[in-house]
Amino acid sequence: MAFIRFCHSRGWVTAVPKLERLESDEVMKGRPVTEAEFQQMLDATESVVGKGSTESWKLALRVLWESGFRIGDLMDFSWNDSRHIYPL
Repeated sequence: MAFIRFCHSRGWVTAVPKLERLESDEVMKGRPVTEAEFQQMLDATESVVGKGSTESWKLALRVLWESGFRIGDLMDFSWNDSRHIYPL
C-alpha cells in the first residue's frame, strides 16, 4: 500500500484502490535456523544419511539455506528438464 500511495502522490496512478485488510490467525511456527545450527546440521549429515549420500545432502541443505527454496521447490528442481523449476 505504501508503494501505491507513493505512486498516487506522484500522479502515476489516478486513485489508490480501497482494499480490505486481510486477517490471519496463522503465525510463524518456530524461528529461523541460526548459522551455528546450520553448521551443526552439516556436521551431523554423514551420521544421519551415511557416507555415500553425504555430499548430495549437504548440497541440498546449502541450496535451501542460500536460496530460500522450500523443500518442495528443491525436490522439483531440475538442471535439464524445462517442465520443472529450471535455472536460466
